[in-house]
Amino acid sequence: MSPQFRPRKHRDINRGRIASLKAKAKGGSALQASLAEIGASFDQAALTNGLKLRVEDMIERGPCDDTVRARYGRRASMVVGYTLDQAIAKATQMLQDERERFEAASILGRPVRAPLELLRELRLILRMVRLDRHRTGFDQFPGLLSFLNPRPEQNVA
Repeated sequence: MSPQFRPRKHRDINRGRIASLKAKAKGGSALQASLAEIGASFDQAALTNGLKLRVEDMIERGPCDDTVRARYGRRASMVVGYTLDQAIAKATQMLQDERERFEAASILGRPVRAPLELLRELRLILRMVRLDRHRTGFDQFPGLLSFLNPRPEQNVA
């Protein structure tokens, strides 16, 4: 029997409710059930689900959307001229480099998480495009980059 499909936007709530029901079934109090629900709703799975929701939203908006261009255009310009697999490898390397910078900044007490999140999202977008190019609407990978970064000379800082 296959599990029932639940849209991604409902999974965190459902995971929390299931944890609450399990806590009650074990004889836990209402407080324990509430704490279990809160814990399950905001755990690592919820963080990962949130990332995927943001990426799915950006894919639904498409590469012509101004929000998508503003958010990913500059980073996408760094992989212009690469194949899709090379772009994913480059995004992975950029993410690793950013993690190292984040760790160093954390030691100094001034970490900034936004670039790290942006690269995680861009990498996931590229991986999702590779997984299912036709469903995402990005049949032409070079076209994706040209949409995200239509005038590369403006993005040079």
